[in-house]
Amino acid sequence: MLLKWLNFFGNLTETSHMSTSGEGNGGAAPAENQPQQEEVKVITLKIQLPSSISPQNQTVDVNSSLSENLGDIKQSLTIIPACQHLTSYDIVFKGIKLTEIFDDAADLESILSQLELPIETLDILNLSLKEKPYNLSGVYEHILKFREVIGLHFLDRTASDLGVAGGLSKFNDVELTEVKQNENSKESTPEEGVNDEKEPEVELSDEEKANIIRVSDQFISGETTSISNHGKFSSVINDLKIPIKSLSISQWSPVPPAQKTKGDLLYLTLQTLEGEIIHITCHLSGFFVNRSSTARFNPIIKINEKGSFHKDFILYNLVSSISPLFAKTIAENELMLGQSTKYPETYLLPTNTQLSYPWLANPEISIVQPDSSRAQLPAISFGVDGSDFVKDWNDDFQAIKELPKDTINQRILRERLINKSLFEFKKVATETAIEIIKGNLSSLNPNEQYDRQIYLKNGVFYSFSIDATGAFENTGDDEAARYAASKDLAGVRILNHIDADGIHNLVTCIVDYLGERIICQAPVPGIFNSPEPVDEEGAEPADKVAYGLTTDHSSVLANEKFNNALKPIAQALHVKPHSVELESGVKSNGELNTSKDIKGIIGTDDRKQGINMRYLGILAEQCLVKKDARLAEIEESSKANLEKVEAKKADDAKKAEEEKAKSPETRQKEAEEKAKNEAEEAKDENKEKEQTSLEH
Repeated sequence: MLLKWLNFFGNLTETSHMSTSGEGNGGAAPAENQPQQEEVKVITLKIQLPSSISPQNQTVDVNSSLSENLGDIKQSLTIIPACQHLTSYDIVFKGIKLTEIFDDAADLESILSQLELPIETLDILNLSLKEKPYNLSGVYEHILKFREVIGLHFLDRTASDLGVAGGLSKFNDVELTEVKQNENSKESTPEEGVNDEKEPEVELSDEEKANIIRVSDQFISGETTSISNHGKFSSVINDLKIPIKSLSISQWSPVPPAQKTKGDLLYLTLQTLEGEIIHITCHLSGFFVNRSSTARFNPIIKINEKGSFHKDFILYNLVSSISPLFAKTIAENELMLGQSTKYPETYLLPTNTQLSYPWLANPEISIVQPDSSRAQLPAISFGVDGSDFVKDWNDDFQAIKELPKDTINQRILRERLINKSLFEFKKVATETAIEIIKGNLSSLNPNEQYDRQIYLKNGVFYSFSIDATGAFENTGDDEAARYAASKDLAGVRILNHIDADGIHNLVTCIVDYLGERIICQAPVPGIFNSPEPVDEEGAEPADKVAYGLTTDHSSVLANEKFNNALKPIAQALHVKPHSVELESGVKSNGELNTSKDIKGIIGTDDRKQGINMRYLGILAEQCLVKKDARLAEIEESSKANLEKVEAKKADDAKKAEEEKAKSPETRQKEAEEKAKNEAEEAKDENKEKEQTSLEH
């Protein structure tokens, strides 16, 4: 893939093809050699809730260790039911807003140190939550949280899915029961030795035995039902009731300049289950019902003839006060989810993995429900100006990989962020690749052949997995290029598994759709920058390759920086440092730790990027191995043994042909002679045995 970038943006003469990239512990040490686990100090955080969610200023307890950071504490608060609606708040300690002074990565130990609190003797820390004025970004976040709480995010996922029945299974239909264990059975310990006594059998009831027989008979009988029945999956989501008819951004948005000065941020339109249409103002102080209608704009708060009005810091509380059916439906949904299955993981939405889609699915599973705000989700989800949708994926991923990993908490945080980043990248790359194959996007080189066109969208580079440069001309053309893409992805997985410091790989995803294979990669920083102008007319632009075989195959570079970074990888793969000589006579200027075809590029961010990872730990197609004396001896011995085997086969075949050519009389005569000789040999053998017996 890199070669295509270089040729397209570096004004080279040929169109090149992008290379592709994707993405054990030993035996346990003896117990006496293992360091003792240090005792983790736990501090109880007593957090006083704000009046918007707890009029009685209720206090909740959160247990936290010194290594947990402020982001972990916020995550713990989202699990508490009383705090699940709160999105804009400050964590305060004695009037000090910790969320303003410290970022989410600050651990509790450093916070306590800067607050000059006695860490050794501190067991309880009193904190409080204070409402934080909303901004437009905070309003968007609160709306997304509201949709999640009331269950609309289930429908959002279904509507935007790439397939039907993603993640559904028959797990709930299996009716699994707890494994029965005998109460008298005990696990043997090393001190007790091996228990030779036979464990008593677990007793099953007649009903349990009948169920086992029924299930086994279904498998043994081989009877099959209609194929459509195999596509039926139990889906709890289809039984959900939506507590509102619609919630969308009002036609009166965006907010006029005059109203912005008064604190208005956004206008919403809510249609309740009772059929009433409510216009809501999102204000920096919260949410309230305004006097607007479909034809008339009046954003001030609505006060009825009794002098009452509807205003709240939490949108959920505001809607609950307006619509009695809203809270009733929410309660029914919670009851239904609790009674329908005891396995919440069968319906909860994953946030860091892609679900699998069955090849056979019943179309009745995919139930489409109306939601006028669904089309507005991109505007709500991708930030105020849409900048959240455009990311520097490569920089984000490499920055996460450079996070410290000395302690277990640091490793968990790092792996969690890596998993989340790769999931988001795969999701964006997959959706865009499908649009490319459908022809909905414009390429950077529209005059080229369809499968040679390249695309750049949302910080991701896309190309078809074909042999665009002729690199696989002698090894399979386009089929070899398609195969090499998957091998490249496997090489990057190895690189990620080794997790060596100092060397980076491109974030990569391969999408197969409708018979096409699209390679999606986050480009190297600075790869699109034009090379420095040259003084001589007609001179070639500078090559960006700093390690390995250059683009024009004129030299093989052995960069010391790359060699040092690749040394742990070479050791893990048992690759010795070696020099390289091409068929053209070009020699490397030093020893390499990998194949010459693995190219190294130093981006504008000073990170060392490796590409062409399909050659990681394997030999190139034309690689020649230098034979040593022992290897030559083994080959000669193997060759001699092979010649002996072949000679014996030829001799046996010759004898078989001679035997076949003999007449029946000759065969009979030879058989009689052979039998006579065998009889004489047996007679002599018996005489020898008799003589031996007499001697004894």
